[in-house]
Amino acid sequence: MKTDFTYIDDIVEAINKLIHLLPDKNINNSVSVPFEVYNIGNNNPVELKKFVSILEDLLGKKAKIRLMPLQKGEVVETYADIKNLYKKIGYKPATKIEDGLKNFVTWYKKYYNI
Repeated sequence: MKTDFTYIDDIVEAINKLIHLLPDKNINNSVSVPFEVYNIGNNNPVELKKFVSILEDLLGKKAKIRLMPLQKGEVVETYADIKNLYKKIGYKPATKIEDGLKNFVTWYKKYYNI
């Protein structure tokens, strides 16, 4: 399975760039829509096994993995289509999965005094 993991700082960056933009105007100079919807994501799916492996390395522990059949409603691969977001604000996520997980584990250990 592959999923599009996105580091929170990348999401905040995109929101900060979008929040100050005004909606596009149409030919009659009236607002065509009062809002726009964007996919904010990494656009780079990572195998779940790789995600777990990185966490194992960072935590120094082996995960207890129990493989199960695909569950009803699950999809094999998901990722955000960020073409419109890139066109609007030049958004490209900057945080690699390894760096994002390292930052998260560091924060988690400090927050929970581990």
